[in-house]
Amino acid sequence: MNRFVGAVLALAAVIHITPGFGVLGSSALGSLYGVNVGDPNIELLLRHRAVLFGILGLGFAAAAARHEWRTVGLTVAIVSTVSFIVLAVVTPDRTVQVDRVILVDGVLVVLLIVAAAVHIRANREN
Repeated sequence: MNRFVGAVLALAAVIHITPGFGVLGSSALGSLYGVNVGDPNIELLLRHRAVLFGILGLGFAAAAARHEWRTVGLTVAIVSTVSFIVLAVVTPDRTVQVDRVILVDGVLVVLLIVAAAVHIRANREN
């Protein structure tokens, strides 16, 4: 079961690192989210968001490898993913790409919650 928790965190890492490619600019952001970023200030904010997602993803990868970091990694992954889903669901006029992110994140949240339960149970048994 320890491998399952690590695998879910590794999956969360890949899913969170992928938006990191948005740092490359407006065309990458357009491909990821189906948006046209015309305002340079919005592009800057979205590119910085891409950097932060990359950092989150690296943290989840580290937590996948280090058992003692898994509680924090799982908690941050669940909060990050659920917060996006909630914000996205209440946002009208979403793009198809954003709806796809909601779907992927929904599956990820289920896996993260199961992994958290497995992790908590394993820690209680030890």
